[in-house]
Amino acid sequence: MTQDQKLDLLLEKFDVMSGQMGSIDNRLTTLEGRVDALDNKVDALDNKVTALNKKVDNHFRELKSMDRAILDEVERVHHILMRHQADKSVHTA
Repeated sequence: MTQDQKLDLLLEKFDVMSGQMGSIDNRLTTLEGRVDALDNKVDALDNKVTALNKKVDNHFRELKSMDRAILDEVERVHHILMRHQADKSVHTA
C-alpha cells in the first residue's frame, strides 16, 4: 500500500469518525436536555413534598391542640360529675 493510499484510508476513517462524533454530540445534547427536564421535575417534586410535610405538621399540631381541648373538657365534666355524686342533697332515692 502506497503512502497516498494510506493517507486516503486515514482520511476516510477520519471522515467516518467525524460523522460519528457529530452524532454523539447530538445525542449528548439531547441527553443533557432530558437530564435538565428531569432535574426540574425533581425540584418541583421536592417543593411539593416540602409543602405537604408542612401541611402534615400543621394538621398534626391542630390535632394535638384538639386532643388537649377534648381532654380538658372531659376532665371538667368529670369534676362536675364527681361533685354531683358527692352532693347527697340531690340524691334522695
